[in-house]
Amino acid sequence: MMEQQFGDGAAAFLVGKENVIAEILGVYTYLMNCRDVRSDDDKFVRSAKTVLSWTRVCEVPAMAIQGVLKKCGLTAKDISKVAFDAPGTRGDMPRRDSRRGSKRPSARPFALFLNVGIAGCAMAPMMLICALEEAKPGDKILVAGSGNGADAFVLQVTDAIKKLGARRGIKNNIASKVVMANYNDYLKWRELVPQEAAEGRTDSTSECQ
Repeated sequence: MMEQQFGDGAAAFLVGKENVIAEILGVYTYLMNCRDVRSDDDKFVRSAKTVLSWTRVCEVPAMAIQGVLKKCGLTAKDISKVAFDAPGTRGDMPRRDSRRGSKRPSARPFALFLNVGIAGCAMAPMMLICALEEAKPGDKILVAGSGNGADAFVLQVTDAIKKLGARRGIKNNIASKVVMANYNDYLKWRELVPQEAAEGRTDSTSECQ
């Protein structure tokens, strides 16, 4: 069932010291040994209940987020946008703070989960790109990616973002997507079901290429 929530994606950034569009204000890492739901040899996620405690999975990014905010002397009301890895895409920490009257950060990156799915390690960087596409100078962006531990950092957008120019980015890539005709085509494309080789062909994946 979880396979329906997964997606594929990637993100890349140029890092430098001059003319940057965002500066790193602080970084915090929190370590916790968590077993994943799929080993290297597994083709599918087989279980989410027996090998994974969702309480612990949610705790990992939350601890990193709390750590970096404290390190930077910030609270949730100081954050303009968030880029959280799943399950942090729900933005639990900022939402809870907003109930206490603080400013609620933009939840726009959550749309990435609805349009692409869970992209694993690429999820938080892709959400960061979503946030930067709509960011203004002075905005503070909270980023957190988790796995066997979590990294969180705060970025502050600079005036240089006005000179960045047009990019294809996440928004335009999503807009240009083509929906597959049916689920069977998807299964063949991902090589999730065995295929008989056509006559004259020697490999079982040739029909999917």
